[in-house]
Amino acid sequence: MTGTRLLEAEGLAKHFKLRPASLLGTTRLVKAVDGVSFHVDAGETLGLVGESGSGKSTIARLLMRLVPASGGAVRWRGEDVLALPADRFKALRRDMQMIFQDPLSSLNPSYTVGESIEEPMIVHGAPPDRTSRRARVRELMEQVGLDGSQAAKYPHEFSGGQRQRIGIARALAVDAKLIIADEPVSSLDVSIQAQVLNLMQDLKDRYGLSYLFIAHDLAVVKHMSRRVAVLYLGRLVETATSAEIYRRPAHPYTRMLLQAIPRARVPTPGTPRTPPATGEIPSPIDPPGGCPFHTRCPLAETRCRRDVPAFREIAPGHHAACHLV
Repeated sequence: MTGTRLLEAEGLAKHFKLRPASLLGTTRLVKAVDGVSFHVDAGETLGLVGESGSGKSTIARLLMRLVPASGGAVRWRGEDVLALPADRFKALRRDMQMIFQDPLSSLNPSYTVGESIEEPMIVHGAPPDRTSRRARVRELMEQVGLDGSQAAKYPHEFSGGQRQRIGIARALAVDAKLIIADEPVSSLDVSIQAQVLNLMQDLKDRYGLSYLFIAHDLAVVKHMSRRVAVLYLGRLVETATSAEIYRRPAHPYTRMLLQAIPRARVPTPGTPRTPPATGEIPSPIDPPGGCPFHTRCPLAETRCRRDVPAFREIAPGHHAACHLV
C-alpha cells in the first residue's frame, strides 16, 4: 500500500575535509552530498539516478549510517535516524537493508553463502534457534532462484548474477521493509540484469517492499521506479514521476541522460530537443559556481554561471533546479 511515508531525507549533506598537499596548504572541503531532500513511501520504488561521482552511493551510506552525516536529517516513520543511539538504531536496521553494487566484495569470502544469509538473523535474533535459521536460509535461496542445497558453498563458486541473488536473499533475511539497492545490476551482463531486475520486482510485489533504487542508467530506472530523482554533483536537479521524466524532462542534465539511452525508435513528438551536452562531470573538489551543470550545458546563460538555481515545483509533483525552466 503506497502513501505512508517510510523514509525521508531532509537537507542531507556529507562534506569531506581534503588534507593539503603541503604543510603550508589550506584544507579544502569536498561537498559530496549538498542539501539533498527526498522521501520514499511504503510500497513504492524511488529511483536515484546520476553519473559516477554524483554522490549516489554516499547518500546510500548516509541513510544506513555507514558514514556520519555533516548535516540534515534522516527520518524513518518520522523518527530521526541520525540522532538515535546505537542500540536503538540496531533495531531499526532490521527494517532497512542494503544490496551493494559488487556482490563479490560485499560477501565475506570465508563464510559460506548460507552463513552470510544467516548472519543478519543471528544479529537480530530472529529466528532465535539455529534449526529455524537454516531452514529460512534454504527458503530464501529458493525464493531468489537458487538451489537451497548449495548453502554450504562459498561466494567464489557462484556466478556474478548468482552472487547478487545471494545479496538479495541476505537483505530479505530479517523481513526488511525498505531495501536500498546501490547499483545492484551495473556489474552484471545485460541478459543477467533483466533477470535480477525482474526478481526484485517479483519480491517487491510478494513482500510489499519499498526500494531506493540507485543507478546511472535511466532505462534501468524506468523499468523499476514509480518516481525518479536526478542527482548531479551532490545536488538534486529534478524529481518527478517516471512517466513525467520520460515524457517531459525539464532539466538539461536529465535530457542528456535520456539522450544517452540507445533507441530503436524516433523520439516522441513534442519532446524538447536539446543540443548534446559536452565534457565530463566536474570534480567535487573544485565545483563550478552558479548552476553546477553550466560548464556542460549547451543552453547556459550568464545567470547560470552566476546564480545557483532554486529547486522549485514547476508542475504538480515535478521539481527542477534550472533557471531556464
